[in-house]
Amino acid sequence: MHKLPANFLFGSATAAHQVEGGNHNDWTEWERKSAPGLAANATYRTSYGQGPSPVWPDIKTAAKSESNYISGDAAGHYTRYAQDLATAQALGLTAFRFSVEWSRIEPQEGTYDQAAIAHYVDVAKACRDHGQEPFVTLWHFTLPVWAAAQGGWESETVVRRFADYARTMGAAMKPYVAHFTTLNEPEVSSAMAYVRGIWPPQRHSPTRYSRVRRSMVQAHIRAYEALKTVNPEFQVGFCTSQTLFEATHQLLQVANDYFVKRLAPHSDWLGVQFYLKRSFGRRKLAQKSDMGWELHPEGHYEVLARLARYLKPMYITESGLADAADIHRGWYIEESLKSIAKATSEGVDCRGYFYWSLLDNFEWHEGYWPKFGLIEVDRRTMNRRIRPSAHYYARLIKDYS
Repeated sequence: MHKLPANFLFGSATAAHQVEGGNHNDWTEWERKSAPGLAANATYRTSYGQGPSPVWPDIKTAAKSESNYISGDAAGHYTRYAQDLATAQALGLTAFRFSVEWSRIEPQEGTYDQAAIAHYVDVAKACRDHGQEPFVTLWHFTLPVWAAAQGGWESETVVRRFADYARTMGAAMKPYVAHFTTLNEPEVSSAMAYVRGIWPPQRHSPTRYSRVRRSMVQAHIRAYEALKTVNPEFQVGFCTSQTLFEATHQLLQVANDYFVKRLAPHSDWLGVQFYLKRSFGRRKLAQKSDMGWELHPEGHYEVLARLARYLKPMYITESGLADAADIHRGWYIEESLKSIAKATSEGVDCRGYFYWSLLDNFEWHEGYWPKFGLIEVDRRTMNRRIRPSAHYYARLIKDYS
């Protein structure tokens, strides 16, 4: 097999709202309003558009339950992060991507919670203590309630406050963190909120969509500059979601390009997130995740080769699948790493792979039924169980190291 570069990072990823529990932000308010409708309208065809779900009979009861769509205690990671990092270390993982919950840091505009800041500094320090390079994401889809009330990313004030927040976290985390992500998948959140109208604030508006995308570009640039004023040596990037399309629909690749073209010149590295290939005919032989997504791990090579023209170091900052029975996950990770190794053997500068996710988590408007975790979480007891595929990932890490 192809080798991976020396010092290649083998990691896992999480997001605050999806694993911490106890958050109060624009999503938690939206969940309470939306849960009845999401439960009533749940069908075998998942709302990401890749259905049908091949496991609908198994997940129907959960998908039809309102509680499925309330984040609540999530995976309890806010108080169990040291335990979870110790498990990741035991598996041989060498990096951990996590997000800071902006609503905890700045619960009221201009007022910073020092205890919350100290918590995330402790998480970053714990990463170091457990042999994992921390990658810190500053925004992973959720906004403080006050920011949403001002128009979210449509607001110049929110863009300015985001840069201040970035500077604050950079200063606090400087002793432990070298890699920061400003925005997570801005192409996904803007489209889901303002084109499909599924995510908060649920607006079908081309005008607002254009405004929000331009605003997000400015938010990244200003946060990048703010972090560099704290420490010019910080490595600052953003995470872009990349979808592959079958050959007859290659023009749809332009959907992947808007933010990369505009943000790459203001980034030290690119976070590449790849989950699926979109085919528009019937492909009966394609393996599917529990969410009905076509599994195409060899696509990591195609995505990395395509983005190599931006001449930036890259990390696969998310890649994974919903697989409650743990049937495909080990195979998927192995084939993903093979695909990445093929790209690096041809000169593509990819420096790490972060499986999504370390823990079973709250999958946004799909709720809790999709199981992405290397670690299974019993949400009634918060007990953790390492899935067999996690041990297989550990063996792959040894093979590549």
